[in-house]
Amino acid sequence: MRNIVLTLKERTMKKTLLMLLSLSLILCAYGQPLSSAKVVEVTNYKEVLSQIEYPQTSKENGIEGKVVVSLTIDERGNLVSHEFISYPCSHLKEVVQKAIPKLKFNAAVNDYGQAVTSRITMPVNFELTI
Repeated sequence: MRNIVLTLKERTMKKTLLMLLSLSLILCAYGQPLSSAKVVEVTNYKEVLSQIEYPQTSKENGIEGKVVVSLTIDERGNLVSHEFISYPCSHLKEVVQKAIPKLKFNAAVNDYGQAVTSRITMPVNFELTI
């Protein structure tokens, strides 16, 4: 058998490549584009969230949490469909359900500057204050 010993330069190159690959995977996992493409933008997110009222039943029962909904937006910026991924209770889901049609979007754009249909995940946090 022949022992293969990596030179310092080869080990440095290997480490650099692994770090770059790891960084690319992390950026992809967090939905950050690696190109000039643009993701869907919710143009009135804060405004719509500010209009959502905490359901009284959820308040009385001390229910807090995050409602997470997946939205499909077409190339014209129109909401095509939505799907709830998670929610702490049906009352919190219902108030988010009512707010979804009020949202406005700028469509995603690919590397060629063309608007495209895409999907985003939108969280809505509910916290009780004292």
